[in-house]
Amino acid sequence: MGIAGQGNNFGGQDAHDKNTAMARLFIFLLLLCAAGAARADAAGQCAAQGGSYLTGTIAHGPFYVRAREIRHGVALSHTKILLNGDDGQRYDIRADNVFAAGYDAAPNTVPAPLSSLQPGDRISLRGKLYQSRSGRMGMDWVHTNCGDVPRHNAPNGWLKEIGPDMLPGRNLEGSDEYCNLW
Repeated sequence: MGIAGQGNNFGGQDAHDKNTAMARLFIFLLLLCAAGAARADAAGQCAAQGGSYLTGTIAHGPFYVRAREIRHGVALSHTKILLNGDDGQRYDIRADNVFAAGYDAAPNTVPAPLSSLQPGDRISLRGKLYQSRSGRMGMDWVHTNCGDVPRHNAPNGWLKEIGPDMLPGRNLEGSDEYCNLW
């Protein structure tokens, strides 16, 4: 058959492979642009809702922190997460357990869905930044504000896991079951 019959396609399969690679690259770039636009939009929404925006990777946690206050018989415990922020700083994140959907007033554990988080996971947050006495930066108020008008010291916050598509998922601190405590 000669050279032509030995599988040389002269553009057939090679061109298809190149087109497939280019299409994949184009889709990747579109997703990357969409994720960047989503982050910029989230930061703008945070400012409009009175809070600060933060993204990063969980370094340690989540850990259960015993309640220091009991309100109307409900222990106001927290979940602590140590976050490596995308800005290069390390943050102490304090999430109020009563705003997690799986909160149960009895057990002394990290409630679901916060308990599904683990080191290496990426999260985005809207909340109130603070600086501890030791100088470390932190964020709290990463939960719903129960419909109140958002303010700088009481934003309408969130804690969201960032998915493989680089977009934030649902608010893990969005339960309003205990809003009547305030």
